[in-house]
Amino acid sequence: MNPTLPTLIPYQDHYPYVPVMVKRPLVTFDPIAVAKIIHQMGNGFALTIDRHQRYSYFSFKPQRSLTGRQLAKHQRPANETLQAILNQYRTPRIHGLPPFTGGLIGYFGYEYVQQFVPKLHLKSPATADLDDLGLFLVTSVLVYDHRHHELGLTQLIPTADLAATYAVTQTALTQQLAAIIEQLQQPIALPPFDLQQPLHMQVDQATYARQVDRIRQHIYAGDIFQMIYANPCLGTMSGSLLAVYQQLQKTAAPYTCYFK
Repeated sequence: MNPTLPTLIPYQDHYPYVPVMVKRPLVTFDPIAVAKIIHQMGNGFALTIDRHQRYSYFSFKPQRSLTGRQLAKHQRPANETLQAILNQYRTPRIHGLPPFTGGLIGYFGYEYVQQFVPKLHLKSPATADLDDLGLFLVTSVLVYDHRHHELGLTQLIPTADLAATYAVTQTALTQQLAAIIEQLQQPIALPPFDLQQPLHMQVDQATYARQVDRIRQHIYAGDIFQMIYANPCLGTMSGSLLAVYQQLQKTAAPYTCYFK
């Protein structure tokens, strides 16, 4: 059910934004085709995650891109900055709509725990080039409902002038969704991907085994109760990772993500 204007009016005194959504039936859906559109338009994300993988979410043009390094330059803590953004774009949960219709989406690294426990001083050379967090602020989301085979497009609109904004937004969303579906009907050719150097483990098996044994000793001693100790594969590539994302779609993983 798409939210009608009478459905949204009761929320305008309690929320700064409300979601508008339009839908169209789409029996055959190819997430790779949508991910390719994201790749062509710049920053964006493709995410399949929900109970029983019901929804796939996509967004092309985020309002803002936030990283840990950017937030570290602010005078107030990163948590407060993020909470202020969430408050600014707070929306109601409306029956019949997907759980996510806009807001902040992305990742938090383990190192972000330092924001909550300042006494921690983590050293992680393996992720030195990866920010503690990477988030997009999105106000428009493309959503595919795998249960009902529908493609929907959402837009967060301010409640200040709801009646006028609603009509304009619904018309624009209808036109945008029709254009996207037309694009999806076109044949897709994935950008090239080339692995220039074979993948290799960061540490050899013997070193990894010694580290695992050391972790077990710390657990037994009660110093820690759990550790996720990875041994990443490293290599050199050129081109686009869309081909890798295509392979993820063929797995039985509970969720997949393409974040650019």
